[in-house]
Amino acid sequence: MVGGGQPAFAPTLYQNLIARPEHSSPEQRKVLMRRIRETMMKLVSIVGVCKPLEAIFDIDAVTAPEDKDYSFSREGWQCDEANRQRGFAWQDRIYKHDQGKIDDVLSSQRDFGMSHIFKVQCMHDDG
Repeated sequence: MVGGGQPAFAPTLYQNLIARPEHSSPEQRKVLMRRIRETMMKLVSIVGVCKPLEAIFDIDAVTAPEDKDYSFSREGWQCDEANRQRGFAWQDRIYKHDQGKIDDVLSSQRDFGMSHIFKVQCMHDDG
């Protein structure tokens, strides 16, 4: 739904999910929110940050205070060579048939090249 350009439907889905018996307690709804948040984070690499972020804001607007989850799933995350290799392997699975063309275009637009974006992200994460 978010990847399909309809992030505004996310709060409706969230409200439907929390109405189910398996999400009847605040702790269960926090677990659900962590799963939704992880899904939104993974979508960022595919659809960009705007739509997942819009979905998060819309879901937050309908989330009861006792259901808000303030955990941070990437605590201790390291921007290292192993992470870089996993990222490139994942990117290759997504763009396998188009990566050569993408690299050709980005060779003259180096600010948008994946190596540069990874370096900027690492610098940002390191503080």
